[in-house]
Amino acid sequence: MVRVSHGVYGAGTAGDVRDPVNPRGDLPTPTYRGPSFTIKECAMTGPRPLDPTRVTAQKAVREPNVRVWLVASGVLAVIAIVLFAFSIPIVAAWAWIGIAFQVAIFAALLANGLGGRRTAYQGYIFAVLMCVQAAVALLVIVIVAIAAWMPPV
Repeated sequence: MVRVSHGVYGAGTAGDVRDPVNPRGDLPTPTYRGPSFTIKECAMTGPRPLDPTRVTAQKAVREPNVRVWLVASGVLAVIAIVLFAFSIPIVAAWAWIGIAFQVAIFAALLANGLGGRRTAYQGYIFAVLMCVQAAVALLVIVIVAIAAWMPPV
């Protein structure tokens, strides 16, 4: 943790980190431009803390557990496929398209889980594929619902 003292410039312990241009911290941090780079001074050293509101900062994405991702995706796929199977008499084409997409996305999740190393990138792919799987399921259910409420032609 970085500790900033609001005393006199230069007074403090070795743990104090101050902006040499703006010791009080009330002015914007200056930016210096080089020939092909930009250096922005900041009072904090070391890696930035993770923002808990970002998907990439979640533990399930940074340190993916393949079994958890596959079980969650499998449950979502089974629920969606059962709903699509019940809607085959209403709109057969869209129901079969929904079933095919659920199977394909689950296969992609399975390939990602069995073929990759446990990295944050693999967790990010899990999260993206899960979002796509849920979005496709929702879209197909909405289309089937609209088709069910439409009067026969």
